[in-house]
Amino acid sequence: ANEQSREAANIRAKVVALVSVNGGVGRSTLATALSSGLQRLGQPVVALDLDPQNALYHHFGLGHTLPGIGRTSLHNERWSQILHSGFAGCQVITFGETDIRQQEDLQRWLKQEP
Repeated sequence: ANEQSREAANIRAKVVALVSVNGGVGRSTLATALSSGLQRLGQPVVALDLDPQNALYHHFGLGHTLPGIGRTSLHNERWSQILHSGFAGCQVITFGETDIRQQEDLQRWLKQEP
C-alpha cells in the first residue's frame, strides 16, 4: 500500500481544464491562481483561454488586443506564434478579440472539425 501511495503522489496532471457553462463563476481567476502557483513551484505552465469573453488576458496583465486563439484558429495559423509571457512568468495564449461573425464562423468550423 505504501508503494502505491508513493506512486500516486508522483503522478501529476498534464492538463487541468476549468469548465463551467455559467459565466462569472471565477474560472479566469482560478486559472490564474493555479497557473502562477504551479509556475512558482517550477512547473512549466501554458494557460489557454478558450472563452470568447477573453477575460484571461486581464488577469495575466496582457493587452486585450493581442492576437488570440479565435482569429488564429480561423486562419489555420499556429498557436505557438501567439504565446505570450504574463504574470509570474506564465506562458499564456488568450482567446483574443473576435466579433460575432468570427465567433459564429469558429462555432461552425468546430462543429465540422471537432
